[in-house]
Amino acid sequence: MKMTDETDQSLIDALLEDVAQHPVAPIDAVLMARLVEDADRLVPRPEPVAGAIAATGWRGVLDLMGGWPAMGGLVAAGVVGLWIGLAPPDLVDDAVAGLLGGTVAVDLTGLGDSLGMEG
Repeated sequence: MKMTDETDQSLIDALLEDVAQHPVAPIDAVLMARLVEDADRLVPRPEPVAGAIAATGWRGVLDLMGGWPAMGGLVAAGVVGLWIGLAPPDLVDDAVAGLLGGTVAVDLTGLGDSLGMEG
């Protein structure tokens, strides 16, 4: 809703001037303390769940990941990924060659031919 009427604007200006002339009395410190205490008492607190995970230290991280079975799977997946990345099977080489149009050799170590790699 737009205020385009001059009378609405002057009415609002008059109301704001009236409010500015009547300052609000500050709340008594005792009353404010009681209000804060009541509000603090009424705030719902989460109750601890039975068997909840306490994430503290490495044990907490292990529990958050799902325990030893999940960590075993994570380690196995990491080792397989490293193995495939370092010594890819011929099927991966053929798939990459098909996508890129040829084989690509990248020297990440900077040692070049000293490792028997093609440059």
